[in-house]
Amino acid sequence: MVALKNPIQILLCADEGYIHQSFVVALSVLKHMKQDRALTVHFIYCHDATKSSAYNIAAYCDQLGKTYPNCTFNIIEFDVTSMFHGENRLHISAATLARLIPTRWLSGKVLYLDADLVVLDDVAPLFDTDLAGKLMGVVRSYDLMFYARKARYKEKKSKFYRHAETILGADHAEDYFNAGVLLLDLDAWAARDVDAKLTARNYGQDLHLRDQDVLNQVALGDVKFLHGRWNAIKGWAFLKRAGADVPYRDEWEGCYKAPAIVHFAGRKKPWQYSNFNWFRPYYKWIKLYRAYWNELVVVMAGTGAGLKDKV
Repeated sequence: MVALKNPIQILLCADEGYIHQSFVVALSVLKHMKQDRALTVHFIYCHDATKSSAYNIAAYCDQLGKTYPNCTFNIIEFDVTSMFHGENRLHISAATLARLIPTRWLSGKVLYLDADLVVLDDVAPLFDTDLAGKLMGVVRSYDLMFYARKARYKEKKSKFYRHAETILGADHAEDYFNAGVLLLDLDAWAARDVDAKLTARNYGQDLHLRDQDVLNQVALGDVKFLHGRWNAIKGWAFLKRAGADVPYRDEWEGCYKAPAIVHFAGRKKPWQYSNFNWFRPYYKWIKLYRAYWNELVVVMAGTGAGLKDKV
């Protein structure tokens, strides 16, 4: 047997409502990886320990492990509610809170992926990025930086840009990042005691994007910015209305032309809708996501995994 190369570590966090979605993400990663590279998927299952699950997570892992022998799964069961008190529990899902304390279980470099995205390229080049001592690698929130340039908007900044100014200050608004794809240096995370800083915060109504806002504040000046293709969000559509001087326009256009990870951020999700008629370029990625979803349903049939229906 050929020895596998330095393993890639991926972190997925899900509660009962996002288990199948998380394994769709894992499947999309595996489909684009070279088989000579080892992959470890750490799956933090956030649940109420007093209730039984409708899913057999081990069945998902075993079946995918048979199909992709370069992949191993590490299932971590975690009752998040025991860690937080008061308002912290009321505004963020358990899975979201779990990703704020990764050093409780893991170390080294880890790639965190949200459950509402699809991977379109090999993540090895992303994982191998030198973070140069920074806390994490992130992608700027290009949709937040959009300036409405048409005359009727009178050169006003978007409301999300103004939000970024509120969170990070006017001088750093363009450094606001989306937290759906994070390349984490957990050794640096532990050394800076980031877990404690994040869990000590109150995630109340004053933070519009909750944990993402806090991550931005805590990591300000301690991140390496990655190319936008590694977390391509629907903000692409804004380019049609943006002027030539929109910040980072060249990179923004690049992530549209050759996305490596498409992130379905927002309320509309591909397992709920077959088409986003307000943004047609998204359609082919929605179609691919739904194909992976249905493939996973077929692969898991008869395993007792506790499947979702086809979409």
